Amino acid sequence: MRAAIETFAEVGFEKASFAEITRRAGMSSQRLISYHFEDKNDLLWQIVKDIYSEAAQFMEEQMLGAESAAERLRAYMGANLEFLRDHPREIAALTEIGPHLSTRSRQSATSLREQQPVIEGLTSILREGQETGEFEQFDLQAVAVMIRASIERAAQWLHADPPLDFESYRQELIRTFMLTTTGTRASGRKP
Repeated sequence: MRAAIETFAEVGFEKASFAEITRRAGMSSQRLISYHFEDKNDLLWQIVKDIYSEAAQFMEEQMLGAESAAERLRAYMGANLEFLRDHPREIAALTEIGPHLSTRSRQSATSLREQQPVIEGLTSILREGQETGEFEQFDLQAVAVMIRASIERAAQWLHADPPLDFESYRQELIRTFMLTTTGTRASGRKP
């Protein structure tokens, strides 16, 4: 899997063949890949699942001590950005894979339907904050989509030349969406 991720990240989707992955993994035959994966799409899904599982575990660890919805939201945003920063190969591989990933019925897997579970997870944090009175009333899905878009868009900028200043982006993202959700500035005063 490591060789597959690095291959997609380095040579792109079109050049990432079973033969190239086999060569990079130091294996003598691509039969081992063919034995475990039905086709290239099957391998792509496993890469996506592995990276998303690693990201989810990292985020859960970062959010573990959060005792309020506001703390969970801060931790969620910060952990997402840290994962993007610390896993450039994985993010590059996902960027290459994403447009080519398809379901068993050959529909595009990058559709909104496939992204909905991520939005729903974030929406649950926002809903909890509204229910406990930590957050003001706002459209949950709209804000969740804006937060996800801000995180996902950062992926390409964090590793650009010159790179985005990670710490500034993290601070501004958190400040912006805490202001959006709570209606208060960092000092606690209403805007």
